[in-house]
Amino acid sequence: MQSAPFLRVLRRLALPRWLARGRLVGAGSASGTQTDGDGDAAVVALRVGLFCAAVRLERRAGSARLHLTHAGTGGPEQLRQWKAAGWFDDAQVVLVLGSEERHFLTLDCPELPPDELALAARYPLAEALETDAELLLATATPMPQTNDALRPQMLAVAAHLGPVRAQLAQLSTAGIRVRHIDIADTALRGMVMLQGPTEEGCVALAFVGADICIGLIWQHQFCALRALALPPRTPRDEAEFEEQLALHIQRTADHFERQATRLAVRSVLASMPSLAEEARRTVLSALPLPARTFELESVLDVEASAARACQGNNDLTALAGVAAARLLEPMAVQAAARAQEREAAARDAEIAGGFEPLGLTPMAAAGPARLSPAALSQTTIEQAAFGSRGAGGFADTEQGPAARGDGADMELERRP
Repeated sequence: MQSAPFLRVLRRLALPRWLARGRLVGAGSASGTQTDGDGDAAVVALRVGLFCAAVRLERRAGSARLHLTHAGTGGPEQLRQWKAAGWFDDAQVVLVLGSEERHFLTLDCPELPPDELALAARYPLAEALETDAELLLATATPMPQTNDALRPQMLAVAAHLGPVRAQLAQLSTAGIRVRHIDIADTALRGMVMLQGPTEEGCVALAFVGADICIGLIWQHQFCALRALALPPRTPRDEAEFEEQLALHIQRTADHFERQATRLAVRSVLASMPSLAEEARRTVLSALPLPARTFELESVLDVEASAARACQGNNDLTALAGVAAARLLEPMAVQAAARAQEREAAARDAEIAGGFEPLGLTPMAAAGPARLSPAALSQTTIEQAAFGSRGAGGFADTEQGPAARGDGADMELERRP
């Protein structure tokens, strides 16, 4: 499997009119999620298909921690049972695409408004995937500049439209209304956000399915991302598995450090629930950076039944991270705004003192007339659903000509 760093949001998904009515909450939202009243906010993150998995995470008044109330796995019939049990009541439902369902590459960023970058990336993505652009969900967003030697770059992401439509139909048949579409990689951001504010870069990784999603995160934003296949494993080669896994992580972390020349990478945060505790310690102790394990119970209030379901389950733990990222997004937006203010103040001081300005350039905050801060800083594809194309049917709108993004410097993440 080929892999490429960097990932952010998918955009311009043409969805039915009923789904297009939902939108991201704007910058003025206090909670970052939309509810019917002033009650507690909740997010249900789920994956569907022949195998289904779901978690419900809530923000409760008077509690400093998020609350994981439900988690479970099962076949398609489980969807109706979860709905009957109230899992989706008063909650935003997020359909999460797995690492095998999305593809990404980096392109030189053209001088366009952020909400027009998806159109510029649409055809390069289609060309790389050898398919028709109209058969793809596609998005692109500018990335923080972490290397002076590189031109400003954007992260372009795509998913095939057909499988996503099938998943939406499956949920609709079960009476479940999807409000957002996300990707499993967002779990990395949620994991880091749950650790609290930090000024340093962090390498985060999570086991998801048969892959390792591994990314570089700064100020709760992706600066780089890769999806690596888990090493082969048999009962007789446990030590070799652990050695190869540690090597996977070490090489990727080293690559991130070399690429992000303006950012200090200080630690590794790893979600590996399916590994035995001793195996986790062995893997993390082999890394050159200080490393720690991500544990749901250490950062969330977890109901006993949900804790039992999540124990040893990679996918449920990742879904909890996706839900956390959405609920905590306002804090990430505020942190990015503060970082931008500090950067501007330091730059002004350096200029006044006659020195060349240094430091990491954060992403500019979006104004009311542009994409919301949540859309720019979170790895989602709901802007595709709720953009101009989303208001129509699948085949009755035109995108028009798109400017091609030039200077693609990474191979496309793709699957056979």
